[in-house]
Amino acid sequence: MSDLPVFVGESNPYGQDPRYALFPLPIGSAGHRLQGLVCGVRRSTYVGFPRYDLCGAKWSIVEARATAFEIMVRHNPGVIVLLGRKVASAFGAGAVPSFTRFPRLDSRIGEYIVLPHPSGLCREWHKPGAFEQARALLREAAPHIRWGELGGPIRGSAAPTCGRCGAQIIADVSTNGAPVNACLCVPDPCENCGTPHMGNVCPECGPAR
Repeated sequence: MSDLPVFVGESNPYGQDPRYALFPLPIGSAGHRLQGLVCGVRRSTYVGFPRYDLCGAKWSIVEARATAFEIMVRHNPGVIVLLGRKVASAFGAGAVPSFTRFPRLDSRIGEYIVLPHPSGLCREWHKPGAFEQARALLREAAPHIRWGELGGPIRGSAAPTCGRCGAQIIADVSTNGAPVNACLCVPDPCENCGTPHMGNVCPECGPAR
């Protein structure tokens, strides 16, 4: 049994390669928002989570239910995070409200967490405390992971947006523990030399080791 939660989305408009399901790029994508705003974890942590899309580029409930069954079997027991009403319906949980954690009927040890889809168009994420509520559920299910280590969205209706990507700026945490304003499109620093970069290849050190 893996102690990592499994994240399940709808479909991937950027391609059908399963390695890129809910991928944290491009900036502003559902995977990008899931990594930084919902989970609040560093990219190096996020890419280690099992992630799936139920369908290819186009949604099909028949394909979605078949894929959902495969995921249930593959990750039994385990924690499965269902992102959005369509995904929840494919797992037979369409009537379960968002921000709900409940036991899996198909597993003696395991549970589901239903969250809204991480799209920027989903209004459920606009409610005050929505990101904190999601992280609380994830923390209960997997307390060994540092959910929210990036901080969280700046509170208040006047929260600024990034001039580069348009996303809401989050409160990040610098190396000395002081909060600083930073956007998710700011590259991660290399763990070896500290050079900011995108992806797994540092321009100074080469591929991550």
